[in-house]
Amino acid sequence: MFIPQLANTYGATSILLWSMTAILAVSLNRIPAFEALAIISTFGFITCFLMNSYQNNWKKIWDHSKFIIIATVIGIIGNDCFYLLSFRYAPPLHVDLICFLWPIAFLITQWFANKKINYQELAAVLIAFLGIAIMLLYDNKTNYSPTYLIGYSMSFLSVAFWIGYLYQSKKYGKAIHELFAVITFCATLCFFITHCLFEDFVTPTLSETVFMFIIGSGGHCLAYIMWDYAVKFGNTGFISILTYAAPILSTLGLIYFGHAQASTGFYIAITCLIGAIKVIQRPRTSIAG
Repeated sequence: MFIPQLANTYGATSILLWSMTAILAVSLNRIPAFEALAIISTFGFITCFLMNSYQNNWKKIWDHSKFIIIATVIGIIGNDCFYLLSFRYAPPLHVDLICFLWPIAFLITQWFANKKINYQELAAVLIAFLGIAIMLLYDNKTNYSPTYLIGYSMSFLSVAFWIGYLYQSKKYGKAIHELFAVITFCATLCFFITHCLFEDFVTPTLSETVFMFIIGSGGHCLAYIMWDYAVKFGNTGFISILTYAAPILSTLGLIYFGHAQASTGFYIAITCLIGAIKVIQRPRTSIAG
């Protein structure tokens, strides 16, 4: 049972799970992309299936409109798919930078929805994004190529699908945690079919299987469920700022396990994140859309 008053805590926990997902994913490069996604989604489905069965939530699926079911499935699968494919056409740092635009885009959608937004929220998100941009691009001397435009386009599509899901989910208002069993099941089918069509099967090792289980159960089930509560019942600005903790935590993990080295940009990003949190905690001045 989830408690709405703990929505911000759920959001922070989701960020921790997604940060751990990024660290574990580094060890899955040997596995074809869609094969890994299919296995991860399968573990996610099993976890969601058990949760729905334990809480007797299967009947609640039909309490939701068909539109929100379809929008949720398309939004999350589209985000996962285009995010993954974008790495094949553009540098990972650039892809991540584009995807980190989503909190700003999400706040802007609140204007279009005629909801109030405040200067502190927008300023805090921009400060945090600046810090992440410096961290990702500091001392980066990548030579641009026309093929990067394909990757950039896919990154923007990933953001668009994610924003579409968040906007409809926020507008819908009701918690939809029981729907994630449907989402992970559909994702498993889509990724499995894609894998069979375009990739050769590679047998995972025991450690790779354990990593995919952790990612599937944590990042593709529990994290999404808790994030759904956070988006609906938490503070929009605070949740947006939390998203910028993910790449910093991921970088800390990569540094600890020897996959990356700390840079000046990394420390600047931490400073900006702390500053953004301080800004959002100040008394707010709202503006109407």
